Amino acid sequence: MSSLAPLNLVILFGAALLIFLGIGQRVLDRMRLTDSQALILIAVMVAGIFLPELRLSSGISLDIGGLLAPLGVAVYLLISAGTRWERTRAILASLITAGVVFAVDKLIPPDPGPVDSRLAIDPVIFPAIAGGIIAYLFGRSRRSAFIAGTIGVILTDIFALVENYLRGVPGALAVMGGAGALDATVISGFLAVALAEAIGETREFLLGGPREEGRPEGLLRGLRGRVSFGGEPDRPDQSDQPDQGRREPREAVDQLPVNRMVTFTSIALSLALVGGGVFLGQTLHGEQDEVLSGRLFTVRTEDGKPIMITGRRVHAEDEYIDQDNNHYVVTSVDGFNAVARFAGKVDLSSFALGDEGAQATLTGSGIESAPAVAKKDVVIGLYHSHNDEAYVPNQKVPAINGRGGIHSVGKVFADSLESKGYKTIHNENIHLPHDNGAYRRSRRTASKLINQQRAEIVFDVHRDAGPSRTYAEKVQGKWVTQIRLVVGRQNPQIKGPLSFAKELKAIADEMHPGLVKGIFFGRDAYNQDLSPNSMLLEVGTEQNAMQSAQRGVRLFADVVDAWVKRKF
Repeated sequence: MSSLAPLNLVILFGAALLIFLGIGQRVLDRMRLTDSQALILIAVMVAGIFLPELRLSSGISLDIGGLLAPLGVAVYLLISAGTRWERTRAILASLITAGVVFAVDKLIPPDPGPVDSRLAIDPVIFPAIAGGIIAYLFGRSRRSAFIAGTIGVILTDIFALVENYLRGVPGALAVMGGAGALDATVISGFLAVALAEAIGETREFLLGGPREEGRPEGLLRGLRGRVSFGGEPDRPDQSDQPDQGRREPREAVDQLPVNRMVTFTSIALSLALVGGGVFLGQTLHGEQDEVLSGRLFTVRTEDGKPIMITGRRVHAEDEYIDQDNNHYVVTSVDGFNAVARFAGKVDLSSFALGDEGAQATLTGSGIESAPAVAKKDVVIGLYHSHNDEAYVPNQKVPAINGRGGIHSVGKVFADSLESKGYKTIHNENIHLPHDNGAYRRSRRTASKLINQQRAEIVFDVHRDAGPSRTYAEKVQGKWVTQIRLVVGRQNPQIKGPLSFAKELKAIADEMHPGLVKGIFFGRDAYNQDLSPNSMLLEVGTEQNAMQSAQRGVRLFADVVDAWVKRKF
C-alpha cells in the first residue's frame, strides 16, 4: 500500500504530542502561539494533504494546509511584531531568502546537468536553511526565521511563475503549497525556526549565557523573567516606556537611519539576486542544446573500463548496479570523469518472479502477459519533474518551452497500464523552469497523486542525456530504448524505493532481458520519501527516437503489471 511520507508525518504528530505535553512551549512562546493554536495549526496542515486546492484562476491554485495555514501564521507574526524594525527585518529576511533560493536554483544545475556541484542540499530543505541563517543574522529571531522560511518559498514560486510567463511557457500552473504539511513551504518554516533555535542556543552556550551589557533594562527584565533564547524576546517589558503601544521603543527609534540604510541595501541585494538568477536561467536555457549534447559524465572502473555515460551529475559515493548486476561505488570525480570501484555481484534472484514467471509466454512480437486479471483497484500515478525534455530526432531540439516528448512517452506508458486494467493518472502539470527547484515544485504533484488520488505506485518519468547508443538495446529481437531506474540516496526512507527498484529490475531481467539498463543511486531524494513505491525513470537520451522510447515503456508496463500481481 502507499505511504503517506511516514517520516514527515511522524515528525508532525510527534511535534503535536510534544506541544500537548508542554515540552514545546519554549519555541511556541517565541512564535506567540499558544499550545491550542499550535495543535490546530498542525491539524489544518495535516488535513490539507487530503483537501482539494482553492482554484483562483485557470492557472493558480492555493492549498489550505500547505500555503494558507503557514502563510496565515507568518502574517499573524508579522502584524503582531513588537516594533517596526522587527517587522522590517522579517520582511527583508523573506526577500533575501527568496532571492538567495531563486539564485541558487539557477546556479545549481538540475539533473541531467552539465556542471558538477559540491552543494549537496535537497531543494526542499535549502529554503529552510537559508531562511534560518538569514533571519538569525538579521536579529536572532525565531519569528523572523519562520516568516522568512515560509514567505521566502512563496516568493520563489511567484518568481518562477513570472519567469514562465515571460518565456511564454504554455500551460504553466502554480499549485502553491500543494503538498500540504509535506510542502516545502511548511517544511521551510518549521526547519528555519529549528535552525535559528540551534544557532541561538549554541551561541549563547559558547558565550557563557545571555549577554546583558548594553541592553535596555526593560529588555533584560523580560529575559530574566523567562527562559533565555539568546536573542530579543517576543514581548520585552515596555512598562517603563511612555505611550506604550503608540510609539516605537527608544532603542528602535534611535536606529531608524541605520535601519533605513540596511533596508534599502537589502532590497537592492534581493533584486540583484533575483535579476541575476533570471538572467542566468535564460542563459542556461538558451545554451541547453550545447550543454546536453556536449558535456557528459563518464564513469570508469579503476582499470579504465567505461561503465556509464550520463548527463546526470555524478558524485563520490554514488552507486550503480549495471545491466549485468555488477555493483559499483564511485570513489572520485574529476571534472566530468568519475572512477568507481567494483563492489561485487548483486544477487537479485530473491526478487525475481520464480514460478510466477510462467505467466509470461513468448509470442511472435515478444513477451506478453497471460490473461490473468490485474488488480484493478491499484492506482498508478505518472508525472514529469522536467517537462521540457524532448527527443532530438522528433523535435529537433533537446528541450522546448513547455511539454516535451517525455510527455508523449508518459502517455504511452499510461495507456499501456490502462490496457492492463489499472487506473492510471498521468499528471502533466508544468514544473518549469527546468532548474534546481523543479523537484520542489513537482513535490506537490507527487503528493497529490499519493495522498488525494490514492496512487499506490508513482513514477517520475525523465530521460537522460548522451549518445543514443548508450540506451539502445535489442530486446526479443527488436530495438528499444532502455530504462534506467534512479534511487535517491539522500532519502531517509531509501529502504522502500531501493527494494522497489531491485524487484522491478529482477522481474524485467526475467521477462524482458536487457530492458532495464541498471539502477543508479544519486545524491538527491527525488521526493521518494513520499512513498516506498516511488521511482524515477530515465527513458533513453535526447538522441534516441521518441518511438523507440515508447516501445521501451510499453514493455516496462509488463514489468509493473507482474510486480503488482506479485505484491498485491
